[in-house]
Amino acid sequence: MTDPRVQLVREWLQRQPFSLRILTLILFMEEAVKDEFGEDTMNGFDRKLKEAYRKLPSPGGEAN
Repeated sequence: MTDPRVQLVREWLQRQPFSLRILTLILFMEEAVKDEFGEDTMNGFDRKLKEAYRKLPSPGGEAN
């Protein structure tokens, strides 16, 4: 049986824009990496996320 709090968050996320859902997923992933593999691995993961974000096009069509 699913925890009622998990179900509440799941329902809330389903009502949010896709970009917010992805951002939330990334934040949870970052914490999971830190918990599972430690601070050093989390810092590397964080650097790679920031690098990937900078490569994404902005609404104006340029890189961030």
